[in-house]
Amino acid sequence: MNRFDFWIRWLIVASAGVVVFGLMLAFFPNMPLLGPINDQLETVFALDPPSPGFHPFQHWIYGAWGATIAGWGLLVSFTVWLPLRKKERWAWYGLAASLLFWYLLDTAISLSYGVTDNAILNTVVLIFLGLPLFMIGRDLISNQAT
Repeated sequence: MNRFDFWIRWLIVASAGVVVFGLMLAFFPNMPLLGPINDQLETVFALDPPSPGFHPFQHWIYGAWGATIAGWGLLVSFTVWLPLRKKERWAWYGLAASLLFWYLLDTAISLSYGVTDNAILNTVVLIFLGLPLFMIGRDLISNQAT
């Protein structure tokens, strides 16, 4: 397996992980992975104890957030599997721009409200998706790309 194929496979697995995380968020909003974020939300927004309507609202917003994440992950998967694997440059630019735009906006908003755990989660996702994009970017941007 050559280097380009390795990173393409990495991206496919990572984007499938994004889909799974989005589905888990939508259907299992109380999963342990979200414990630190949930605890931080209750602290940052002075929800101790949370009002009676907080948890239904939280489950709804996590459902909508999870559906959006799962949909974005699916789009990334298809973009990697079809045009990026064929070394179509526009796919790389689109994925890189989308990833950076999401990361900068989401992380800035999270940090401005003091929700650092979400900013940390964002950084993990950025690394898992950004590293392979960076690694194959040279191949696609240079004259070697077809």
